Amino acid sequence: CVRDCDFCDVNVIQQKFRFRQGANVVKEMLYLAEKYNIREFNFTDSLVNGSLKSMTEWVTALAEYNRANPDRRITWSGSWICRPIGQIKERVYKLLAESGCETLAIGSESGSNRVLEAMDKKTNVEALMYETEMFHKYGIKFITLLIVGHWSEQWEDFMDTIHMLYRLKKYVKTGNYVALTSGTTMEIIPGSPMDNNFAINQLRAAIVTGK
Repeated sequence: CVRDCDFCDVNVIQQKFRFRQGANVVKEMLYLAEKYNIREFNFTDSLVNGSLKSMTEWVTALAEYNRANPDRRITWSGSWICRPIGQIKERVYKLLAESGCETLAIGSESGSNRVLEAMDKKTNVEALMYETEMFHKYGIKFITLLIVGHWSEQWEDFMDTIHMLYRLKKYVKTGNYVALTSGTTMEIIPGSPMDNNFAINQLRAAIVTGK
């Protein structure tokens, strides 16, 4: 992953972010589509928008294919990181839809900017609101992945998350917001930044709570 969120150990396991050139990705997809009639794809890697250059390259090519072959249209789904407003131009969201993007799972984690900062998410709630509006505008479905019980989370932060979900409920009615996952109360994964900085985070949490 291109992020190093404090609760995650993906960079411990993979150490270095690797991605394929967009031309190679779409070449393989088109080969499978034409030879085996596979029209639905699900990317199971950490995220599809780690390299915006690579992603833009292959969604552009897929969009061109879908426009030229409406009866053999390709669709796909994957995982997505919420980037700050301005990093992804609106034309890219349009290309996502035209390329056959059906559903994206977003690591939104929290509705509190304070918690997102403590997680080192490098994004904010406002960016999520912008992206979900783009997904709505271009007919893309999305899932939010949430974390309950982060070491920095206080009651007010939890209520901020509830408020965020309340703001997103309009997309449930439109059919864009299709699921959310909260999992169990967050655990500390060995080797994650949170685990490595456990003592420091305990002190930071104590300062926040006054205990």
